[in-house]
Amino acid sequence: MYEMYGNDITNNVKLIVSDVEMPRMDGFHFAANVKADSRFANIPIIFNSSISDHFSEMRGIEAGGEAYLVKFDAHTFYEEVARVVKSHVTQGA
Repeated sequence: MYEMYGNDITNNVKLIVSDVEMPRMDGFHFAANVKADSRFANIPIIFNSSISDHFSEMRGIEAGGEAYLVKFDAHTFYEEVARVVKSHVTQGA
């Protein structure tokens, strides 16, 4: 995506939704890498995972996630996505 949008990526990508369980890199490490990269650091991350323990939720927030949702309640997912996007639009991010 960076190749497509360049430094204008934050004006085109408003939100990253990530699972925690992924084949090459778990979502916590993915989020930490995203937040450590200045090109992507201001793009909010929401975790959507089948892992439902409190420790994983806390780890997700510590890694830079703004929400941690357990799969899959469509209404809750929509509400959290709307909340995060709205908070960043309001902040001018």
